Amino acid sequence: MVLALATSLFAQSVRENFAAGNSGIPYRLAHFNAEKGGEPFLFVFLHGNSASGTDNEKQLEKDSLLHAVSYIERNGINALVLAPQSPAEKSWGALGGTVNALVSRIAAENGVPPARVFLMGESKGAVGVWSLAERYPDLAAKAVVMASNPPKSASKNLAKTEFFIIIGDSDTVGAEKGQKKSEAAANKVWKNEDFAAQLQAAGGEAHIIVLKDSGHQATAKNGLSDAVLDWLFGK
Repeated sequence: MVLALATSLFAQSVRENFAAGNSGIPYRLAHFNAEKGGEPFLFVFLHGNSASGTDNEKQLEKDSLLHAVSYIERNGINALVLAPQSPAEKSWGALGGTVNALVSRIAAENGVPPARVFLMGESKGAVGVWSLAERYPDLAAKAVVMASNPPKSASKNLAKTEFFIIIGDSDTVGAEKGQKKSEAAANKVWKNEDFAAQLQAAGGEAHIIVLKDSGHQATAKNGLSDAVLDWLFGK
């Protein structure tokens, strides 16, 4: 019922296309609880591989996005929700300049300061969030990354963004050829835990949750909780 309501609400979003340089992407934008007044938040969602395309619709079907929309509605939060769509043949990293320009434009047009811009990504989208935070450290204040491998090393740029990492203990996506699944999953968890420690050592803030008996798809679908969103929106 909650997700059905969120789907209905977000279906009313503005459908647009954005171009920057030689790159363009479709996106959806919705503003919730604008009547509450004050400075709004800008919540940016980067989807995983399964929602890639150009129909400007599949990204709206992701459970993590719908959970966030439901949370924003239930808590009366004045927030814009931006959900761009990546073409199947392009990574979010390759679209980083375009996404940065789009987020910056939406924020400027709606009076959203960087301290109230948040990023969230799952799988391919989480890799995109890491890349955006690295290349544009002043773009957003906080980020949630789910079901992904972290970058190889924590930089001072990445330490400028507060992170919440969500990883499943049975996630084997990205395993090396011939590697045992249990070994691959444990290594992926270790990489994320080690990276969170690296971010903290670099002066940043990083939290991590390891979900028990959760694979890649389950983590992307069910990993986001109200507790994580409480952290994100400062409740």
